[in-house]
Formats: sequence, structure tokens, C-alpha cells
Amino acid sequence: MPPIKLVAFDMDGTLTTVRSSWEYVHRRLGLWDNRAIFYQAEFWAGKINYAEFCRRDAALWRGIPRERLERVIAEIPLRPLARELIKALKKQQVKVALISSGLDLLAARLAEELGFDYYAANGLAARDGVLTGEPIVRVSADEPGKLKRDHLRQLLENYGLRQTNVAAVGDSPGDIDMFQEASLAVLLTGDLQEAALIKAKVPHLCVVRDLGELFNLLPGVI
Repeated sequence: MPPIKLVAFDMDGTLTTVRSSWEYVHRRLGLWDNRAIFYQAEFWAGKINYAEFCRRDAALWRGIPRERLERVIAEIPLRPLARELIKALKKQQVKVALISSGLDLLAARLAEELGFDYYAANGLAARDGVLTGEPIVRVSADEPGKLKRDHLRQLLENYGLRQTNVAAVGDSPGDIDMFQEASLAVLLTGDLQEAALIKAKVPHLCVVRDLGELFNLLPGVI
């Protein structure tokens, strides 16, 4: 197997114990059960596209100080061994990237704390430190040019790497297109049924229960 020179990580649920930073904020602000959960259901049912999903979510936070969201985001814990894993990869001069449809407030925090070489995530427009209720969609689930695979392909071009040099790590069906672009695709889950559905679309998928098992999949790197 050619050496892995770039590892692209999903964020929510992969490097953190929270599967959705958007949902986490909604719950902390008391907006999930009566509002935001219905937007999610409409998106999953195909009634609205991803941009509209983000627009509706962000609109719920209109008028909230950005600093308040930063404090909420600061509560989200890392998965066990996340810090050690990124440190080990960087020690071996492997590039590490974060590609997420989660909130860039969290992505920026992790990039600074862990030392990512690159990150892309979705933002929230603000004016004078107050959220305007408008999203900034950089990573989309359905818009060509903004898919996770698009970001990963651009990274390959920027670093002069091939698909055989790339590993992708995620925790959900939302990472399938990124998995398909990597020679080593790793799914973190304990849900065997979901893993089987994803593996049907990504035959070379490896399934692990935690980040500790990922150390064993990268001999010579970690």
C-alpha cells in the first residue's frame, strides 16, 4: 500500500463525541424539539435542499451574540485519543485536514488546538458581533463544487498527491463521497446496520469502534 500522506477527517461525531454541532447548539438554546428537528426531518425526506436547511437553522439564531455561540461550542468535548492521533500523524509529517458540514466555530477551535493543516466548515454571518441569521455554506451535502469530495480533490491538487496517498475518516453516510475519494476509508461506528449500508457504496471501507483502533490501520504512519 502506498504511504498515506494526507488524512481527511470529518468533525462532528468523528473527532468529537457530539454527532452534530448544529443540533448541539439548538438543544442548548432550547430550539431543537419545537423547531429545528422539523427542518432536519424535511431535509432527510428530500423536501428541502441543504442550502435551505442551513438557512432555516441559521435563521433561528438571528440576533444572538456570536460570543454566546462560541461559549456553547467550547463545551463540545473531543473523542478519546483525538489529540494523540493528530499529534502522531503530524509527527510523521502527514497532512491532516478537517472537512465538515458542521460549524466553523468548532472547526476553527479544533484546527487551533490540534494543529490541522486545513479546515473547511460552515459559518454564520454576523454584524457587529451579532448573528444576522444567514448561513455561509462552504461544505454542502448536495451542491456540486461544495461537496466533501470536492474539497478533498482540491487538497490533492494543492499538495500534489494521488488518491492512493489519502485516508478519509468519518462517522456517517454524509462521509460517503469523501470515503470514495480515499484509498483508505475508515468509518467510526458501533452501528453494524449503518456500516453495512455504507460499505455497499464503499467496498473498501474499514469499520472501527473508536479512534484507538485507527492506530492499527496506519502501520508505518503512526
